[in-house]
Amino acid sequence: MRNRKKQQRVPGFFLIALSLAVGVGLGLLAISLLGEPKPEVPETQATARPAERVGIETRPSQDSPQAQTAPSALPTPEPTPETEMPLPAPIDGTRPSDFGFETKISVDGAEVGAYTRPESIHFGAPDGYTALAGVTTFRGNNYRNMSSFGTVEVTQKKLSLVWETNTSGMARWTGSGWTGQPILVQWPEETRRQMNLEPDKKNKDGLVEVIYALMDGYAYFLDLADGKPTRPKLKIDVYQSRGNNYDRDHMGGFTVDSRGYPLLYVGSGGDDTPGKKADSRFCIYSLIDQQLLYEFGRKNKFAFRNWTGWDCAPLVDTGTDTLITCGEDGVIYTVKLNSHYDPAAGTVSIAPSDMVQMAYTTERSRKHGIKKFWLGIESSSVIWKHFLYVADNGGHLMCVDLNTMQVVWVQDTLDDTNSTPVLEIEPDGRGYLYISTSFHGGWRAAMDKTAPIPIWKIDASTGEVIWRTDYTCYTAEGISGGSQATALVGQGNISDLVIMPLARTPGKGTGLLVALDKQTGREVWNFDLGGFTWSSTAAIYTEDGTAYLIQCNTNGWMYLLDGKTGVLLDKIRLGEKAIESTPAAFGDMIVVGTRGQKIYGVRIT
Repeated sequence: MRNRKKQQRVPGFFLIALSLAVGVGLGLLAISLLGEPKPEVPETQATARPAERVGIETRPSQDSPQAQTAPSALPTPEPTPETEMPLPAPIDGTRPSDFGFETKISVDGAEVGAYTRPESIHFGAPDGYTALAGVTTFRGNNYRNMSSFGTVEVTQKKLSLVWETNTSGMARWTGSGWTGQPILVQWPEETRRQMNLEPDKKNKDGLVEVIYALMDGYAYFLDLADGKPTRPKLKIDVYQSRGNNYDRDHMGGFTVDSRGYPLLYVGSGGDDTPGKKADSRFCIYSLIDQQLLYEFGRKNKFAFRNWTGWDCAPLVDTGTDTLITCGEDGVIYTVKLNSHYDPAAGTVSIAPSDMVQMAYTTERSRKHGIKKFWLGIESSSVIWKHFLYVADNGGHLMCVDLNTMQVVWVQDTLDDTNSTPVLEIEPDGRGYLYISTSFHGGWRAAMDKTAPIPIWKIDASTGEVIWRTDYTCYTAEGISGGSQATALVGQGNISDLVIMPLARTPGKGTGLLVALDKQTGREVWNFDLGGFTWSSTAAIYTEDGTAYLIQCNTNGWMYLLDGKTGVLLDKIRLGEKAIESTPAAFGDMIVVGTRGQKIYGVRIT
């Protein structure tokens, strides 16, 4: 309880004087407001040519906010008052029962009828997510809206190759795949000196470490400045078949502890190669000595789907010491870590407890089977307060209350959705999610046909669609069209734009990068990517908020674009193999891996 001051009596003459002063002040304020004209808000101009689209539907919200004014600086938005966004609740058409959701919950292996978390999970604004300098998870934070750290001075508007590092691969799985975003982290000196780093790296002030988990079954550790190893690569055994080890890490969902604890959270991918038996699971490693501390999720009998894979990048709630992740087995997992880090002693430990799981089925999965509308989650999740937002393979975007593990609302995303939602809270306090979906043949149209692929703006409180913009896309067996990427929600001088890459449009082998107006969903500009892309767009900002975009494609090109206009400024070829992964940036250095078994460091100047 807060301390309360004792009441004191105030002399009468003082109250009279105070009343007169307040009255005069209010009068002057009223005169000032009446005499000052309201500023005019200029309309947003859409200047670029439109792409081929099936159609566009727009519906302004009842509390439609005014056009946002670009901040004068910084890629990180000002903290948003958390109390203004209405708590999530369904409306007609977004109730879980509308989609036939049925759930079950287990706590420490025992199924329970209902659940209430002993300690309430609470995530704050995204700029307070991590204590570390860098990009520590997929898209940086719990809103998934940060692809770079720090600001840059851009004068030449050029890209230059600084270094490249070779990695390994297997016959089928090579290099860095989807989503494959690197982690870029500047460790505090006290932590760095306790790690098993190479001597020259351990003593290097300001070291920024690149951590990249690839499809060859290893996590690589590199110096951002020169691409040289900072420590041994970490082998992650995820398959065992016929007495042989088949090593493959999954494609993207790895995270460094947001509190600055030297802990790496990484899962493995599934495999459908004949003769191989999947043995993937989720792992927690110490980054003091790279030792495995804990694993879970292997052969989970609680899941409705017998498939384990971990493309979701987990998040950590600081207040409750809770790890939150989602699996391709269709289970949402939370586990209390009971972690302890002693920087002086150079020790880190965890004692996991309270493993809570929520599994679900839907009308689609029960009616059509998991082979057509899969159970499973490959996108990463957004968390606001104690509400998790995530999309699944069965065409659902859902909001889940983590304190009860109950589904709050659901929206139909039509198809297997690998795009991670991105949350933005607008100046009026309303929260909105931006998301798109992929196109798998046989679900909505045959392989030789096309389908409309929407980009949505969705009310985060109700699941209601605010607007949708459709693009005509093709698909192919095993390499789907539509969007595998995650939206870039603009800040700085592009705070009025949301940017999304689309694959196999307008042709089967081409792609587009499109910028839509946040308020209307109308296209402002588009850029022809030549080859298509699964890679998400990264934004780099100058001190005054000017945005530069980094976009990669499946032909090995990295493009530098003006964020406001979509004009191509420069490009660089990073080998001949596909770039499926998503780049991340620290200052003026950009890092991305390719299917060509290389990791590249590129500088923007």
